[in-house]
Amino acid sequence: MLDQVEEFSKRLGLLFQDSSLLKKALTHKSYANEAKEETPHNETLEFLGDAILELVVSDFLFQKLPEKSEGDLSKLRASLVNSASLSAVARDLEVGDFLFLGKGELRTGGQKKDRILANTVEALIAAIYLDRGIEEARRFIHERILGRVDWENLENSELSLFDPKTKLQEFTQTTFKKAPKYRLLSAEGPDHEKEFEVELTVGEEIMVKATGRSKKEAEQNAAKIAIEARFS
Repeated sequence: MLDQVEEFSKRLGLLFQDSSLLKKALTHKSYANEAKEETPHNETLEFLGDAILELVVSDFLFQKLPEKSEGDLSKLRASLVNSASLSAVARDLEVGDFLFLGKGELRTGGQKKDRILANTVEALIAAIYLDRGIEEARRFIHERILGRVDWENLENSELSLFDPKTKLQEFTQTTFKKAPKYRLLSAEGPDHEKEFEVELTVGEEIMVKATGRSKKEAEQNAAKIAIEARFS
């Protein structure tokens, strides 16, 4: 169990001073209910994380888009902190592989449910805040959530804000009830100009293959091609 928490800490790139906070953030109420001993779960962390997330996003939007109206800013904030957005962040981090879930939730695929994944991201934000302070929580939100937005192509506060990977995921989750998956096929060339190739699948179907200067760039390119070729 501790190994699982430590492994996720490495994935986050954060060394927690109090690892019990991270374990609590990853523990769903269903797991705590089935435990023989009293086990902390992440509901109260969700509450705190939601408040921190709203504050950080509101402050960012206020500074970034001073020309927008209150209504526009509210719509933008809602699109950034909704379940689809946060569950996409969770899937990028592969949160589902590290969750502590009860047997019932495991049987019904709880590790893939948008609601559980989104709530866990809120709990993670609170755990980071309590362990490392507001600036570290702000950095996580900026990198993992605000960093997904295509700010250069933002038009009239439309909600098609996000990068190709997030847009594709929202589409496939709504249409097929499945999230796209990316598999690294190759990484060739010298370190300073390596080329990565990935394969994008939805369910059992291979959608596209694409390359990029990094694994992340190759995945974004694959998602963009899929959106343009298959779902536009």
